[in-house]
Amino acid sequence: MNLLLLDPGELDAQGVVRLDGRRLQHLQEVLRVQRGQHLRVGVRDGQLGTAEVLSADTLRVTLGEPPPARANLS
Repeated sequence: MNLLLLDPGELDAQGVVRLDGRRLQHLQEVLRVQRGQHLRVGVRDGQLGTAEVLSADTLRVTLGEPPPARANLS
């Protein structure tokens, strides 16, 4: 499952995140996201959900799915 990984501190109180750097470049140049498009997202050590593209570098995140169980690698 492909998803955009976010750090908890990146989200503001309204669930909005502004991206820069490599992640923004990947969204724009590789995925060619458009305003209104939805992406799968996850928060490091937290929940999964979706993000709506609000502008070239801004996403509104909605979380609510628990992360998958950790794989037993023994």
